[in-house]
Amino acid sequence: MEKNKTGKYLKYAIGEIILVVIGILLALSISSWNIERNLGKSNEVYLVKLIQELNSNINRLDFLAFPSNTSIGLDSVVKNCLYILPRFSKGLEKSDYEFLLNNDMYLGSSQLNLNDATYEELLNTGKLYSFGSDSLVKAVKDYYKRYEREKYYNEMWKNMGVKGHDLYLGAMINLTNDHRFSPETFSLHNYPWVFDKNSKNYNDLQLGIEKFRINQRIDLTKCISLKEDTNKLIEIIEKELKEKY
Repeated sequence: MEKNKTGKYLKYAIGEIILVVIGILLALSISSWNIERNLGKSNEVYLVKLIQELNSNINRLDFLAFPSNTSIGLDSVVKNCLYILPRFSKGLEKSDYEFLLNNDMYLGSSQLNLNDATYEELLNTGKLYSFGSDSLVKAVKDYYKRYEREKYYNEMWKNMGVKGHDLYLGAMINLTNDHRFSPETFSLHNYPWVFDKNSKNYNDLQLGIEKFRINQRIDLTKCISLKEDTNKLIEIIEKELKEKY
């Protein structure tokens, strides 16, 4: 100040401040870039995991719905029910009972049991709303919400299949056991109800198979529709991966 150099040192101080600010901004920019890069890598990992999860769901739905060389699916048992039901009105014959004894009518109360571990992880960690575009997040949420809804409906419809099984078993248990364990002495004529359309067993058998048909047809339709939705979601995710990564 004595040598009248205040202006010079003031300019120097301002320059220093500007350099410090630039340094801070540069550091923040680099930090932000690293965060974005790491977030992008994390999001890419989640998208790939989701595709793997959805592909496993497709395999599960195929296993439930369609027969393979080693198992029978919903498609087959529904066809079996549709084959035998119209024959009740004219009266079942020996060949019809042979069909019943040698073909499955009911697979039990099917459970979807789809994989949702990756979705649950995204949801529980709060990453669901930042791992992709808004349209992708909505598509993922809609898919898994539908899955939760279908699980709920499965429980609702399960009782129909169980009631059908009780009726079917009550009508057929003695006949089925004798056919299985004493084939050499088995004869339909030992069961007078089989040719009596007015008998309780006959009517219970028909009603039981009808409940099988309704319950399993609903499950079959559900599996086919869910598979279509699963494939659509995979296409959306693959498009996001292609465009962003």
